[in-house]
Amino acid sequence: MNPQITRNTHATSAQQRENMQTRSITSATPAATSTRPAREDMSNAEKLSSYFELHDRIEQLNAELNVLRKRRTELRDDITEEIQNKGPVFGNSIKLQSKREYNSLTFQYVKDVLSKVISSPEDLDKVMELLKTNRTTSVVTTIVRTA
Repeated sequence: MNPQITRNTHATSAQQRENMQTRSITSATPAATSTRPAREDMSNAEKLSSYFELHDRIEQLNAELNVLRKRRTELRDDITEEIQNKGPVFGNSIKLQSKREYNSLTFQYVKDVLSKVISSPEDLDKVMELLKTNRTTSVVTTIVRTA
């Protein structure tokens, strides 16, 4: 469990952060420019083209987010190690704070935990099958490129 660094500075309001995020996303999104016609005025070809532009942009942003998260984690680990080894190297402007993070709840994890309380492998398999077959699902129609 890695401690997280928190700043002792005043945070902006949630509304200000949301406005800044919205501005940066819309300014970076090609489909959000004002030269695009309203959705009702678009032809099917334009809608499809816009859909795939947005799809590709979302994939690109997700990839960028993964890189940024990895860099942030590396920097956090470096700074945390520095503070733990040398004390407050940045004055009193930051402090270390522990935060509990939970891993994903996977079927393998559930099976491992249940195996500690259900001794019969057959009963365990029945419970696992019941969990898998009775979970809530939804079917979503999506658009995919074929060529």
